[in-house]
Amino acid sequence: RTTCKTLEEWEIESLRSWFANHNLHIHEHHMHEDNIFTPFMQTRINLPEKLTTDHVQLVALLKAVMTIVEGQLASASVLRPAFEEYQKMLFTHLKEEEEIGLPLLRAYFAPEEVAPKTQEIINQTAPHILGGFFYHLDAEGGSKGAINQFMAQEGIPFFVYYIAFSPMRQKYFDTTQVHIDALLAGKPPPAPKKGCLCL
Repeated sequence: RTTCKTLEEWEIESLRSWFANHNLHIHEHHMHEDNIFTPFMQTRINLPEKLTTDHVQLVALLKAVMTIVEGQLASASVLRPAFEEYQKMLFTHLKEEEEIGLPLLRAYFAPEEVAPKTQEIINQTAPHILGGFFYHLDAEGGSKGAINQFMAQEGIPFFVYYIAFSPMRQKYFDTTQVHIDALLAGKPPPAPKKGCLCL
């Protein structure tokens, strides 16, 4: 879609809903790294400073994006430059975490040592943000099989899927993914369903 067109009201609202949840996700992600995983890993590893110092610049770039999204957002062309600058740094940072931080974690810590830290993060994450993690476990939008595989890996009892993880995945879809899908399709999101618990 052309970036100079005037955005429709539903597009502005979907962008705001999507970015509000993305903003929360990024801040929680950084908090968990800075307060839980980085101190844990530093007990055995001399971590590259860049893995954490990048957070300051990333947050500043995200703040610039949020200022535009929450302000007078008339067209996508207003948002695009700030978003592309933020996206470029975010993707580079995440790539460094995957190619440097994660291999170091796996090399110096056994899975049973990491599991309590993972559980700590799960306990501190907003339900719909954690639901996004489950939704993107596979190409099927967080299938029961993919979530059960994660639970078995982390030693989480089977019933947690029904009372927590499946509703979290649905909440993510209803608050975030529905807006992403609508913007990509160029059609307004469907009206929220009431009283639906999808297992």
